[in-house]
Amino acid sequence: MPLEPTDVLRMIVATVWILARQGWTSRVDLAKVDPTILPPEATVFIAITRAPMRGDQLQAGHVILALHQAIFQMAGPPQSFCGWRATLKLRDRPIAIMSITNQRPPRRPQINPSPDDSIMEFVKSNATRAPPEKRFGADAGVISDPDIPHCQIAWAYVPQGHTMDEEDVWTAWVDTMANIAYHSLLTPFDHVVGYGAPGLGRAALRLTASPAAQLQLDWVSVLSFVGVIGSQVIVKERRFAEMRFGVRYGPRELVRGELYKDWTGGIQTISQS
Repeated sequence: MPLEPTDVLRMIVATVWILARQGWTSRVDLAKVDPTILPPEATVFIAITRAPMRGDQLQAGHVILALHQAIFQMAGPPQSFCGWRATLKLRDRPIAIMSITNQRPPRRPQINPSPDDSIMEFVKSNATRAPPEKRFGADAGVISDPDIPHCQIAWAYVPQGHTMDEEDVWTAWVDTMANIAYHSLLTPFDHVVGYGAPGLGRAALRLTASPAAQLQLDWVSVLSFVGVIGSQVIVKERRFAEMRFGVRYGPRELVRGELYKDWTGGIQTISQS
């Protein structure tokens, strides 16, 4: 069954972002990613069902890895955005069944929608939250991180910078978030790089802690920055091109980052960066 690529990409990005905030080895809170709480206009659903016997062993990292593989399979050559289904196994024993489909699953009575940090809140906030100081089609701007007071992100597209495919950019976003989630979220951040599908000229997303912020900035804060830049710049602008950004807390610079075309063409695996 063919699926709308943009809807698939954004739903995978949203789900990975929420799971990454839970922590790699945390027990998955399915209420936060329950597809039945999505608005009526949703067209793509990611369903996760625990296996009857060993479902309690399902961790956020297991689901992130599965979605990481799914987006690379769909976005990489030969590109194919179709219905997807997988059985997650741990030591050859099933722990969950996952699917990406255009059919809304029936609501599970044992799951109550989470009031915060859920897939519903992510979709709603990204659809409605637009920074008032930024005009549509801007080449540069400043946005705030709603989760971190006094933190601002200045961004700018590179003049005459290379353009990239939307699928490649979001694949790099998922790879970056997966690499962030792999670390202990409250430990000091230094740098991270995420890549799109293997090949020359693929998209790459790099973030590096400034010297003044080293040992003081944690991984979970960087995950928040990545989510804000993706939702408040890339989604709003609908422009997939090389860009640079910087994160400041008051007068102090925390992070420098860039989205760029990488010409090395190797294969990125989680935890390499």
